[in-house]
Amino acid sequence: MGLAAILQIIDKLDLHRILFYEGFTVAQGEKKVYVQECVINHKSLSIKSITRNLPIDYYSFEIGYQAIHRADSRLMTVDIPLQEERGYRILDLEAIPIDFSSLEDLPSFHQGYLILKEGNEIHYVEAIRVIKLIIQEILKVF
Repeated sequence: MGLAAILQIIDKLDLHRILFYEGFTVAQGEKKVYVQECVINHKSLSIKSITRNLPIDYYSFEIGYQAIHRADSRLMTVDIPLQEERGYRILDLEAIPIDFSSLEDLPSFHQGYLILKEGNEIHYVEAIRVIKLIIQEILKVF
């Protein structure tokens, strides 16, 4: 009976909102990135993370995003430029050389663009999924 009560509470939680603000882990084998902070501002989606088992420094200024990893401090930052249009924060997925076809089922996906924020409303599911895909791509380098 206690489990049934817990399930009712879980149904009322916005899990993706919680992950966006409290953090989540992206892993490939032994390589792990714990995303601690996500911020959507006027110009970018900024991510700050702690890493595990990433032994080298990494600097990437790819088309569509920038990533820096410092092995000595185990810190990784990723900045993804956004477009601002009439109160929307939009990510141009075609500007990033990653397969984003798994995002096409999202309601905020439109012809190669992903709406991450409308006014003050953040699209948490979209943000979490795109962050995971980009970090998984970065982990392939290590």
